[in-house]
Amino acid sequence: MPVICVANPKGGAGKTTTLLILACTLASEEGVKVTLIDADPNQPISVWSEGPSKLPLQVISNVSEDNITKVIKSADENSDFVLVDLEGTASYLTARAIMQADLVIIPLSATALDAKQASRAVELVKNAMEDQRMAIEIPFVLSFNRTSPAIMTRIEREIREDVETAGLPVLQTSIVHRQAYNAIFSEGLSLKELAPERVNGIEAAISNAEDFTREVIEFLTKAIEKRAA
Repeated sequence: MPVICVANPKGGAGKTTTLLILACTLASEEGVKVTLIDADPNQPISVWSEGPSKLPLQVISNVSEDNITKVIKSADENSDFVLVDLEGTASYLTARAIMQADLVIIPLSATALDAKQASRAVELVKNAMEDQRMAIEIPFVLSFNRTSPAIMTRIEREIREDVETAGLPVLQTSIVHRQAYNAIFSEGLSLKELAPERVNGIEAAISNAEDFTREVIEFLTKAIEKRAA
C-alpha cells in the first residue's frame, strides 16, 4: 500500500500539521486503515495520539535509522496508507525513509526562507535516488501551508511562479491558516471531533482538508501509474 513521507529539512515548515490533516481525513473514511510513523525526535504525533480522539489511527514511535526501513515495510503490509513524519533535518534516517516512499510531500509556507529550504528537500529526494542508484524516481510534490484563506498574497504568487518555472510539481490546494488546525493538537482530536462551540471555522477547515487530501491522492495515483508504466 502507498507510503507517503512528509519531509523538509527546515523545522517548523508544517510537516506534522500536513501529515496529521492528511491522516485524519483518510482515516475518517470507513474501512481505511492508516498507520502513522512518528520519526520526529520531538514525537508530536505520538503526543497527539495520547489525546481523546476515537479515530482508528495506528501510531508507531521510537524508530531509528537502524529500524526505520523494517518498520515502514511491516506497516505497509497491514495498512491502506502509511504516513511518515520525519525530523526537520537532513539525516540518514530521513534518507532511508524517503527511499521507501511512493510519494514525498514537501511542505512550505509562502516565505523566501521556506522556498529555499524546500529546494534543499528536493535535493534530498534526488540524492537519495542517486546514492542508491535507483532505477525509478521517487515522486515528490511541494505543498503550501498556512496561507491566507481570503486571497493569495503577492509573495505566495511569486514563489508559486518561481517553483512552476523551475519545473517542480506543486499542489494547487494549500492548507490555509485556520484556528481549527491548531486546535487538533491542543485538543488531541481530529477536525470532525472538534466542538464548534470551542473552535471557529471547523467546517471550512474540513472542506479545505478534504480538497487537499483529494488532490494528494490524485497526484499519488498518477505517480504510481507512471512508475508501473
